[in-house]
Amino acid sequence: MNVLITCLGTVQGPRLLDGRTGDGSVGLAPHSGEPFSGTRWQMNGGFEGVVTLVCQGDAPGNRFLDGRTGDGTVGLAPTTDPPFTGTRWKVGVPIDDS
Repeated sequence: MNVLITCLGTVQGPRLLDGRTGDGSVGLAPHSGEPFSGTRWQMNGGFEGVVTLVCQGDAPGNRFLDGRTGDGTVGLAPTTDPPFTGTRWKVGVPIDDS
């Protein structure tokens, strides 16, 4: 399944998760049109809500969303194999903070 991932922050600004396959970084984009081809993600389902997210960006490069828990950053990894242990994500129920 292909998805857009939207940040729900309250400050105005770009909101769509954007994988930048050319340099392996991740940021936020203001829209999903050109030049932001990395805002589309293939979500591959797994056991008990665990998924991988594969960036569908146009440029060659790393594609798997990788949470780097050791230093609190996020980037793109070339594979889901070790040492890239942050490439699996748990999809949860949205939290109502109101």
